[in-house]
Amino acid sequence: MALTAAVLLLGASVAHAANITISDNNTGSNGSAEDNGSGNSGWYKGGAAYLATSGATQAKSEYQEVEPGMQIGAAWDLAAFVTPGSGRLGVVSAYNLGAGYGNTTIGDIMVSLNPSSLGGYADPGTPYPHYVANSAYGYNFAVKFNFTNSTYTVLQINANTLMENGEYNTNQYGGYNYNAASQPWRVANAYSGNYDAAHGYNLGTAIYTGSLYYSNTASVAAMSALTGYTVTNEYKYYAEIGTSWLNSFLPPTNPSVLYKLTMECGNDNMLGTQTSGFNQVPDASATAALLGLGFLGLAGFAKFKGRKIG
Repeated sequence: MALTAAVLLLGASVAHAANITISDNNTGSNGSAEDNGSGNSGWYKGGAAYLATSGATQAKSEYQEVEPGMQIGAAWDLAAFVTPGSGRLGVVSAYNLGAGYGNTTIGDIMVSLNPSSLGGYADPGTPYPHYVANSAYGYNFAVKFNFTNSTYTVLQINANTLMENGEYNTNQYGGYNYNAASQPWRVANAYSGNYDAAHGYNLGTAIYTGSLYYSNTASVAAMSALTGYTVTNEYKYYAEIGTSWLNSFLPPTNPSVLYKLTMECGNDNMLGTQTSGFNQVPDASATAALLGLGFLGLAGFAKFKGRKIG
């Protein structure tokens, strides 16, 4: 495809992009931003940049936001779930999705087809890691990233699937903190002790593996266009998956899908809700190619053929 045509199509794609992130509706100490008593104003609950561009008195955003009492700063920030086109889901982040940060790694995208039925948050317990059955939560799927192979794998999960809650993490005050609302951070990658098949647990069933498109050099222009925010240059990490695998599980009318993502320490917890645009037309590779030619650079992406398992 000619470069000119690709750039024109990129404009059309971004024009139809949607930011589906939903706020956790926490309120900072001054009603719009939290300084945690340390003078770091402008962070938590949207931050100064969002307030300045939106004119809002109380931010309704995940951009420049982390969870209450946790480490602040862009390095911990998951900014947005976006749908850059039909059948595609993207994650915009200043947290390093591929390599992790501060001895933590990114978790699974948890997926619920019935958000209103999700359970509460199971007590984390000690020591870390702490395992709990998915019956405490009620998610239907988990999407696991494989940045080494540039793929993602979709697991179908049930009440007996073994979930892993995040770690207790030393916070900026020198004590220990735990964000219960961020749990769980992933489906366990392996059994541990009595948390095994003999005791009724499972690790989910892989139903689909697809191409993961990832850049750690995304441009400010591209990420601002996708999110609708005026982002800073720290927000350069972008991962995109296809969602056509969802089609056979969705109801014929009024579908509603909730996505959840956090990192190992639960420092930031991001939610998004999608109600339309599930059909994969065109394929996810279109966005990757267009963004590559238009803004991101082809070196940031790798392509593997999607394949169904089983």
